[in-house]
Amino acid sequence: MRTISKHVNLQRWFPANDVVAANVARLCILKEDLEIEYRGLFEKGIKNLDKNGIPWRKLYFLRNIFRTMLEIHSAVHSLKLNTDFKKAISNQPESLRKAFDGLSSEMTSTHPVIKAYRNAIGGHVKEEAILDALNNISPSRSGFLEVNTGRSQYHLKFASELCMATLFNEIPEENNLEKAEEIISELKKTLSFKAIDAVITTYLKSRGL
Repeated sequence: MRTISKHVNLQRWFPANDVVAANVARLCILKEDLEIEYRGLFEKGIKNLDKNGIPWRKLYFLRNIFRTMLEIHSAVHSLKLNTDFKKAISNQPESLRKAFDGLSSEMTSTHPVIKAYRNAIGGHVKEEAILDALNNISPSRSGFLEVNTGRSQYHLKFASELCMATLFNEIPEENNLEKAEEIISELKKTLSFKAIDAVITTYLKSRGL
């Protein structure tokens, strides 16, 4: 297997005032976001990002994945409704059509859950969500604060506990990690890199690029 580089003229690939081009461009950006977030979530150790602990780094990338997944859903939904794109994909091989249909179906089925997490502490850190979590937080829940006394700098390691309490407000503290693993396992099934590539392939073929 070899990798090749191809020069891309953005104006030619993504013409102005073209809804299909705009949404495929969105998917290009979002796929690269998702690749970084996936690596950030599943990497065993990233020294420079783990100063507040591995759980905080994993939670950070998980929260960003919620946001990115919703943006992908938005782009896919727009393409699904577009007459030009529907015509383009109907003329593609069955494997590409199935990939797009699978991506669309998966995005739709997971949308409510992902949106709820994104709204609580993914794309936002909402006052109401934090207030609710603090009202219900376990008396035993705790974390650590590290202070660099020479520089008066803090590492707020307890922030990961605040994040977990907000994400899993309805779930007992002792089950938080189990729930996080469950969500991550489900997300793995919907991180459809190949399906996004299939959509881009359809677009390129339909435009003769």
